[in-house]
Amino acid sequence: MLIGYGGFGAAIVLAWIFFLVHALANIDLVALLTRGNPSPTWLSLALAVAVTVVAAPSSVIYVRRRLHLAQHGVEVSALVTRVGPVGYGPDRKFTTWPVRYRYEFQGQTYTGAVDIEEDRLAGKQEGDTILVLVDPDRPARSALMEDVLLQRKGSDAKPAAQRVA
Repeated sequence: MLIGYGGFGAAIVLAWIFFLVHALANIDLVALLTRGNPSPTWLSLALAVAVTVVAAPSSVIYVRRRLHLAQHGVEVSALVTRVGPVGYGPDRKFTTWPVRYRYEFQGQTYTGAVDIEEDRLAGKQEGDTILVLVDPDRPARSALMEDVLLQRKGSDAKPAAQRVA
């Protein structure tokens, strides 16, 4: 998950590891990875601070939107319009697949997209129906139901979303 909140956190941790390795062990990982000229330590620090300043608020926004969808989202059936490979793994196998979908909400047609890891793809193909959660306040904002829906624990366990036929 490169874009989700896990991706933001990983970016922050990685940037700070690069800085600490550069500052404490005097190993310039950026120069090693890019096969470029050595960079000053302050540049690694600036990169770590910049990534933190950008990624931390972005992560908060992402999580708040997902929680809003989980609490207020409306469950809608969507038609898969495209499935195709995106990223290669180390063994040159596709690791993520973009899934494009189309759904109707309150008489309007919207489109959405999500990258799914290959092991979660489960044979999804064009023409299949999937469930998405739609933000009733911003119907153009949607996400796969399985990515968002939070299950409540205890005896009051029920979906957080409403169902639209």
